[in-house]
Amino acid sequence: MRPDGPLVTRPGALCGAWTCLLTAVTFADGLWSNRSSPGLGGLFNDFADYWAAARILDQGGDPYDTRLVSHVLDQAGMHTLVGTGYSYPLLLAELLRPLGLLPPLVAGALFTAASLACLWLAMALLLSPLAGASRVPALAIATAAGLSAPIGGSLYVGQVNLVLLAPLALAFRGAAGPAGLAIAAAVKLYPAAAALAFGTAGRRGLRQLALTGGATVALALGPNLVTGRWSYGSSLLAMFGRDPFWTNQSLNGWLSRLAPPDLPVTPLMVAIAAALGALTLAVVARQSKGWPAAFALLLWYGVVAAPKNSLWNFAPLLVVGVSTWTLVRGRPAATLLLVLSWALIDGLWPAGALLGSTPAAAWATSAPLYGALLLGGVLSWALLRQPRHEHHLSHATAGPGDSRR
Repeated sequence: MRPDGPLVTRPGALCGAWTCLLTAVTFADGLWSNRSSPGLGGLFNDFADYWAAARILDQGGDPYDTRLVSHVLDQAGMHTLVGTGYSYPLLLAELLRPLGLLPPLVAGALFTAASLACLWLAMALLLSPLAGASRVPALAIATAAGLSAPIGGSLYVGQVNLVLLAPLALAFRGAAGPAGLAIAAAVKLYPAAAALAFGTAGRRGLRQLALTGGATVALALGPNLVTGRWSYGSSLLAMFGRDPFWTNQSLNGWLSRLAPPDLPVTPLMVAIAAALGALTLAVVARQSKGWPAAFALLLWYGVVAAPKNSLWNFAPLLVVGVSTWTLVRGRPAATLLLVLSWALIDGLWPAGALLGSTPAAAWATSAPLYGALLLGGVLSWALLRQPRHEHHLSHATAGPGDSRR
């Protein structure tokens, strides 16, 4: 079903443009600040893995071969941290094959432009219902998004998160829900959790849920079937092991940094994620706000429960933040907690700068994870406390199962 009202309004489009302008300024500032660094401070670090995977596919190789990825990047003169290499389903690398034929910096510039375009569309979709009578809240959200570390960092390192924001925002607004979720989940698996929001439509949502699941499986596994590349399975299992990266913002990373060496991190992480999942489903089952609220809360769960996570992967929490704002505006204490949650999500670098390598830094540099958990708590509280006769957002956010025109 199509949602009522226009998907994008002029005020919403302008707010989206403001977010992109601030993000582009942050990007340019990062380039200037790191102009003397050999790797320009990590410019296109993550995109380099995508580009190398696409080039390897063009050459008939295995994009999951980390040594081959390193070799291709060395040949291209890219000074990046390869880490685990290309660690996604094959769809993204297949789609980026044309960029694999270009020099890496040219390809990175094109990917940056595409990321900004998708960021604009996502913010325009999210803010159009809010930028009506009073545009101050929409402008404030647009400013916070444009200055946020997950958004600016994703653009700088060339993460695919900003590209995925567009289909996720479309799904949140009730347009192309199955397609948007399937595309996002076939690139990064965690958005698949949001498909359970179709359950809010009862029997009407079962068809959309089945369609989304089938499309996700086809898009995620189809390229592997065609090429015969199945190395992603081992990469996926490796995500559940201890996380060696101190900057990681997942539950896994937090436990790996702070738990004693003999603590079984994987079982504990799975248990915590399962408990969070049960609580999330309980809130979704009790809330009365339909698709947008259920989608936002389930998307939040997908982000925080991902077995390995970086700060950049918190970018989709923009959708969650907008949904939460529409429920808590007018409630000063809840609004303050919402602002605090976003401040914590942006708190990694200030915490690191203030505490350096002190023991407290191990706890403080998980500030984004704490902020994400607080955000989910505020949204859950708002959904359970919201009177059933109130409507959040506007009729423009009617879900895929809503029959209103």
